[in-house]
Amino acid sequence: MKKYFISILIPCLLIYLTGCYSMEIVSKEELIQTSDKPKLLVKTNEKEITFNQGDYLVKNDTIYGQGDCRTINSIEEPFDSSLGLADVNEIQMEEFKTGETIALASIVIVVIAGFLALAAYSTWSLDNSWGK
Repeated sequence: MKKYFISILIPCLLIYLTGCYSMEIVSKEELIQTSDKPKLLVKTNEKEITFNQGDYLVKNDTIYGQGDCRTINSIEEPFDSSLGLADVNEIQMEEFKTGETIALASIVIVVIAGFLALAAYSTWSLDNSWGK
């Protein structure tokens, strides 16, 4: 029974490690045009600021919001201010990966169905001697 349990956990671990979301680099123009507010990572020369989903607002050329800031010296501190897009070097936005998610889910379903079929086959008797 342990083998079946572990065999199901391995594909689930694969899904967890690859994930359905990833941080993709976007341009400043794409950030301004985005209507939804996914998780955001903003990098400047001195710091990296992470904004959770919906915790920021982009107005004109400025990002307003609350997030977590990490400086060059790896000092973490809260961020509750504004940041001009002119000071930003890189912007990463969390995006849903539809294709990879469907592919991984399909693999997991096939693997689980295969193990269930093996489990059903191994408990079935070929000589039909059920009660003997």
